Order: sequence, then structure tokens, then C-alpha cells
Amino acid sequence: MGWPFAIAAPTLDSDFITVPTSSTLVPTVAAAGTSAWLQGANFCNTTTGTITVTLTDGAGNKILNAYPIGPSLSVSFEWAFMPVTGLKWLASVTGLTGKAWGYV
Repeated sequence: MGWPFAIAAPTLDSDFITVPTSSTLVPTVAAAGTSAWLQGANFCNTTTGTITVTLTDGAGNKILNAYPIGPSLSVSFEWAFMPVTGLKWLASVTGLTGKAWGYV
């Protein structure tokens, strides 16, 4: 199915990937200085323990600050075109799958 709206599909789309345990640029955001409009993010904990996720802009300003995601849970966030410059994420331990989307 094609994109259902009159505007183009989001150009920032990390796909579903493992969120690293060190602060790393989200794929499709080429550099910490890249301007983007964040629309949403989804995180899925595939472990039996709680994992926290932190999402920051390129300057380190917190968008999500160590947000806890329980065992075997998925959490979605929506932002209405939140302007960010750069986008980084990190998980407290391995086992978190994430996806972020918006426009670059």
C-alpha cells in the first residue's frame, strides 16, 4: 500500500534495528547537526528484564530520559513534527529494538 497522504512519506526512517548501548546517531540522521522533524518512535523490549531508553538531540538535550520499558513490552511515542537538530539514542542494556521516523 502506498503512502496514504497528500504529502511525501517520512524521509527519516531508521527501520527496526537494535538500539545500541552507547549514544549513537539514529540511522538516516547523517550528522549531529542535521535538522529534522521528529514524528514518532517505537521501542520493543525483547528481554525478561526492564530496559531504559534515552533519546537526545545532537546537543544532548533529552527527549526521552532513561524511559523504562518492561519485559516483553512495546512502547510507542508520537510527536507532532518536533524540531530536533541531530538525533541520538541508547539503551541501558542489549535487547531493545527501536524505530524512529519523521522528516529530514
